[in-house]
Amino acid sequence: MTVDQNTSKRRPAAATIGAPAAPRTEPKPALESPVLQSAIRPLREDAARFVAVAPTSLDVMGGLSDYTGALSLSFPTDDHVCAAVQRRQDGKLEILLADGTSSFAAPIDGLVTGDPETQSFNGNGRAHSEPPVAIRAVTAVLSEAARAGVLPPFNKGLSVSIAMEPGFRNDVGTLHALFAAVLTAAGGALDCTVNVLDTLTPCNRAAANWLGLPPASADALLSFSGGAGALNQLRMDTGENTGVAPLPSGLCWVGVDCGFTRDDLAERNADVRVTTFMGRHLIDRIIRHSGCPHISWDGLLSRLSISEFTTRFRERLPTTLCGQEYLDRFGETDDPFTQIDPTLMYKIRSRTEHHVYEHDRSRQLVECLARASRVADGASLQSEAFKILKASHWSYGQRCGLGSFESDALVALIRGHGTDAGVYGAKVSGRGCGGVVVVLMESSDTAEAALERALHEYAVQTGRTPRILRGSRPGAQISGPRAM
Repeated sequence: MTVDQNTSKRRPAAATIGAPAAPRTEPKPALESPVLQSAIRPLREDAARFVAVAPTSLDVMGGLSDYTGALSLSFPTDDHVCAAVQRRQDGKLEILLADGTSSFAAPIDGLVTGDPETQSFNGNGRAHSEPPVAIRAVTAVLSEAARAGVLPPFNKGLSVSIAMEPGFRNDVGTLHALFAAVLTAAGGALDCTVNVLDTLTPCNRAAANWLGLPPASADALLSFSGGAGALNQLRMDTGENTGVAPLPSGLCWVGVDCGFTRDDLAERNADVRVTTFMGRHLIDRIIRHSGCPHISWDGLLSRLSISEFTTRFRERLPTTLCGQEYLDRFGETDDPFTQIDPTLMYKIRSRTEHHVYEHDRSRQLVECLARASRVADGASLQSEAFKILKASHWSYGQRCGLGSFESDALVALIRGHGTDAGVYGAKVSGRGCGGVVVVLMESSDTAEAALERALHEYAVQTGRTPRILRGSRPGAQISGPRAM
């Protein structure tokens, strides 16, 4: 199956969600979370309130390549979104931000089933030309879930309250954690079981068509189904979480928010995606016209081995090609979330090959972690993991154009301070363009001190305030909706 289904190709202005990074306390159990309590507080006490908590994803490997069927390795963080949902009887959808900054209410008729281009958000008698992203996100995901039949009809109305921690990092993973929390809590309120696999397309449509943000199936899957404290193996060709990857004793995955995200993240990710689909479309033409009977091809680049790609397809892909020339010669791709711009030059070969190599790197990383777990060979693991993470970081920047000075500087400093201190490697994660860097390191005072030195030097060099992401929470569907 594929997780992206046909839909319109609107490209609204990109939205952002969350707030600048700030220090936070150590994680607390889900039901003790003050964020969860603040989500419940605005709702009435005379009717059941269903709550859900969803973590954001720390993408270790392959997350950017989820739409090519790549194996994605993700770790659920302690950064989380809480949603509380309650039934109403007046036919309205009410959305509340628990920090009191904004609220919205409007009749469900024509709102939840409406079109993203026609939404006026004229709630509470006031015109909202640009409501907060969280309010638009709740409306978007409920609308798309209702259209897809993921949720039963809720014509009598719902109240939805959303809460996030101060300093919640600002990236695409935040949005998909919000989607997971809202749909899980809504499922509890509506007395239905939300199927995780069925949610991926509505989440992607809500992100792309309503908010102008990159679809992120791997982030959504992790926020719904991620196992806490573990590296989850997400098969993005089927949209399934197939369990956890081994981690040798004494090692841990750590995320570091570099305190910066490029303003053009959505545009750069859209460029990578549309260019990748251009390359995939050309490979499909080569296979159909030339014949490659030994290749099991269903349109997913993850089906190609590196040797198959390099020997049969790489040199036949143009290095660059103008969008208009591509359209004239080959027509549109079949990607539902992007559209070729006739005026742009597209780097088809490099963008396409990133995904073939990234899928292979995910498999290599799982294999070397498993091997090290069996034989306790830390030296070999450090050498191999370092090379894999370094290659992925390089490919983000050089093949995909998703690097940034900040993430490059942070990765270089972590490597420089930590190679001899128990740090096994570092790379940019997620959608790139800054954001979060992922680190594989020993759980030791020596490695921790090396990381702190690197972060201090980074702050001095860049003026940015990095933040270590500590702790881990299970996905929203694992902890489940709870009545309170």
